[in-house]
Parts: sequence; C-alpha cells; structure tokens
Amino acid sequence: MTKSRSNATAPNAKGTLVVGNGTDASTTLAVASTAGYVLTVDSAQATGLKWAVPGGAAYTAWTSYTPTWSQAGGSFSLGNGTSTGFYTRAGDLVYVQAKLVWGSTTSLNAAYLTGSLPPGLTSRQGASGVPWTGVMWYYDVSTNAEAIGTAVQHSSTAFRCYYYKADSTNLSYTNGFNGASPWTPATGDEIWLWGIYTTDAA
Repeated sequence: MTKSRSNATAPNAKGTLVVGNGTDASTTLAVASTAGYVLTVDSAQATGLKWAVPGGAAYTAWTSYTPTWSQAGGSFSLGNGTSTGFYTRAGDLVYVQAKLVWGSTTSLNAAYLTGSLPPGLTSRQGASGVPWTGVMWYYDVSTNAEAIGTAVQHSSTAFRCYYYKADSTNLSYTNGFNGASPWTPATGDEIWLWGIYTTDAA
C-alpha cells in the first residue's frame, strides 16, 4: 500500500531534491550553484545534507579575480595601474596568484601594502600577522632590479606585502613594501604574489 503524505514538498526547479528535515516532514534542497560540487552529510544543516567541494578534487579551473590593494597607515591609489589575479582550489587548499603593475598615477606613501584574497575564500588562519605560504616578487623595470619577500596575513581576507632585507646577522621579513623601499616604484614596476592557504569556506 502506498501512503500519501500531505506535508510532502514538491521540487519546483531543475535538480532540486526532496529531503527529510528531521521533523517527520520533507523540504527541498536546491541544486548546487557551482559545477563540480557533491552532496555530503552535515549534521549542522537543517536537512543533514549540503553541497560541498569534493575532497581532493579541484574546485574549478583557474578563475580570474581582481585583487583590491590598500594600505595600512597610509594612502594607496591604483590610478591607471593594473591589478589581476587568479585562483583555484583543491579541497580546503586555495592556490592564488596576484599581480600589481604600477601606472604613472599609482601612488603609495607608507608601509604595509595589502592585497585582497579571492572573494568568498577566507583564510582559515584568521589572525593578523600569521604567515602563510606566500612568495612576493618585486621587479623594477627601469633597472632590472629584483627583490623577494613573503606574504603575511593581514586579515582573513587580505595579505600584507613584505620584502627580505639582510644585515650582518640575519635576514628579516619585517619590512613592508612602501613608497621608498626597497625602491621608489615607478611606471611599469611589478609586484607579484604566489600563495597557498587553507579555507573553511564551503
């Protein structure tokens, strides 16, 4: 005998699932908005299910984003400079690349240049000043001079740009890239980030 339930919820969109909600009733779960997501168990959800990145699988192909650059304790203006970025994800690992090319009207007047991480993929570390695996590369187009450094977390959504500076006893990364060091940036100069960090984002 087939029992009819008056509280059953009919799916009203392509890919929608009908699932139990734990109260002897049913509800719908919309299909994932991102291709490649899989259905997984999550007791924190009302339905006990959620769409998520498959473990060990790529989130997407490399996806472009536009990093937002700013400055702690100073004033930064991109002007006619260019900002580009790309990212991909494998499980909870995010791989990010960001590039800033100086323009004739780009300006920077203090230390701690910061750049934004990909939208929606916040860093798990969270706290300011926590280093994660990020390599900075600075290029002076007029002299072919180069400098390297590291990316240090500024917040769960941004990184700070540092360069390495050696003295007679150590190699320090506590030098924030600014309008005068390691040189005064000019048109065509480049700042690159290559980084890996972990995220809790679904």
